Amino acid sequence: MPLALAVRCKNGRVSTAVVRAGGSAFSPERSPGYWRLFRSATLAQVAGGFVLYFVGSLTLWLTGLVGLSSNSALAIYAPWVVDGPWALFASVGWGILVSVLIGSLLRERVIRRCGVVPSRTLTLASVAISGYAPWLFTASSGGRAFLSLFLVPGVLRVVAFDSSRGPRQLPHGLELSRRQLAVGLALSMFALVLPYSLLHPFSVHGTGSSGDSTAGNGSIDTVAPGRAIWLGVGLQSGDLPLSVTSVRLFHGADVEISDVTISQFFDPETGVPRAPVHVGARGQLWIGYKIKLVHCPNPTMPVGVERVRIDYSQLGLPLEQTVTLAGNGTLLACST
Repeated sequence: MPLALAVRCKNGRVSTAVVRAGGSAFSPERSPGYWRLFRSATLAQVAGGFVLYFVGSLTLWLTGLVGLSSNSALAIYAPWVVDGPWALFASVGWGILVSVLIGSLLRERVIRRCGVVPSRTLTLASVAISGYAPWLFTASSGGRAFLSLFLVPGVLRVVAFDSSRGPRQLPHGLELSRRQLAVGLALSMFALVLPYSLLHPFSVHGTGSSGDSTAGNGSIDTVAPGRAIWLGVGLQSGDLPLSVTSVRLFHGADVEISDVTISQFFDPETGVPRAPVHVGARGQLWIGYKIKLVHCPNPTMPVGVERVRIDYSQLGLPLEQTVTLAGNGTLLACST
């Protein structure tokens, strides 16, 4: 277990060194470079993603506390579509949980493997910046993961270490203690994440087709321009019953949507067009619709329904939620 020692130099500056039990002291001049931090940052991100998915998101989803907005693997870093202030605050709260988890793993690994004690506040800030900044520049899941992988060690090196290669020292009031961190996590979870999750529980359950492909196989339907087929998307609700009043489908410019129906079972042609549909706790909502290609789009870019907005009432509150549809079962390709 390494011990951190603070030594005040003649110039009044505080320097930090780490002493390992039975070992030697590491001075700030031996602080890690980019590639040494890269190894620690990569392992922290992989381990953090594993914990988020299997221990965090999957557990919360199975209990109905959090509904992921899509079946994308990166949905564990941003579970909801930000379409208003409430969703924004909830997403910020979730981002805090993600940054604290990965940042804490990274800081502990840097202490153990590199022999320096970086600032807890600056380490978490570095992870937050480099983990979420790529979302501003690319919509590709692979691109975001790739950029974050290489950004984390670079941002950490610039933010958490000074020009003398020592850990940057923050004023006492800005450095997070374990207690302050625990309080912040509790507030993020119970004031932001859980209230939004309980009242915005819809997650993608599956997709199906009653047209040219087998229901639920996740394949892209291939159709000729002008030919309409029935498709459907299934959503899973949470632990509270609700009544769905209407849905709105967001799609590309190359398709037309008609005869939208909502029901509790996948049967798009016999669903209810507009009347409220009651969905019980842990129930399913199927949205069926007729879709046709107006003309052939780019063959390498299938088009179709990308998002769905559900208007519903729960606990007497009028609510709405937008869900991203990441599965190929809602997309069409052109047959020529």
